[in-house]
Amino acid sequence: MKRSIEPGYRSGWRTLPIDILTCEHRGPIELALADGRRIICQRGEGLCIPAYVTHETLSLRTTPGVSTWTTGLFRIWGTVALLSLFETPCILPCSAARRVGLLSEELRITAKRPRGLGQALAIRSIGIALAAVIADSVPASPAFGALVSGAGRMRPILEYIGEHLTTVTIEELANRFCLSPRRLHALFDATMSTSPGRYLQSLRIHQARRLLVTTSLSVQEIGERSGYADAFHFSRQFKTCCGMSPRAYRTSGETRL
Repeated sequence: MKRSIEPGYRSGWRTLPIDILTCEHRGPIELALADGRRIICQRGEGLCIPAYVTHETLSLRTTPGVSTWTTGLFRIWGTVALLSLFETPCILPCSAARRVGLLSEELRITAKRPRGLGQALAIRSIGIALAAVIADSVPASPAFGALVSGAGRMRPILEYIGEHLTTVTIEELANRFCLSPRRLHALFDATMSTSPGRYLQSLRIHQARRLLVTTSLSVQEIGERSGYADAFHFSRQFKTCCGMSPRAYRTSGETRL
């Protein structure tokens, strides 16, 4: 997508449930992060911002500019956040930002094609190309090495979770992949730095956050689509994780793109 950026534009602080890749054609843009860091994106460069990173953007230009950007949930093996494997948020160099801009336009055109296998394969191909741009341009994070070292064992487990997120249980995972609960926990701890239970909860809450922002489904429907059959339990878990109720999160200004 393309957006005109007026001089002095300020996005306001926000925490979005989607990844953002931008190509700033006429920069500069300042990215402010909650930890106090400030990143300046110069003319022709781009920004790589993972989902759920609290940030604010500010245009430093004195004349209007244009930003090309793409949003989505970039995942591998069904559930692993691609950008978590790299040192992000970060600047994309000019060559990578140009490639992101071209792929974003290609994605926009492809999204308008009739739905079907051809469109699905084309979108998947563009996603792989975007992942390759990031991998070639951004340093890997410590999580990358841990995940790669356990890839052979973890990939089928993570893909299975992605396919059955709303219903899968820890016991089911252990039985299906011939692991004791203790061994499953150790495997997740070594490769994902968390327990299987917390990993499942994180994925379900992230899905709920995304649906609250991008759909008009009721809170109860979103809870069910995120693996919570009981609406009260869903709201309680959501508030524990996010600090506010699902309804409050939906209307929060921090979730607006």
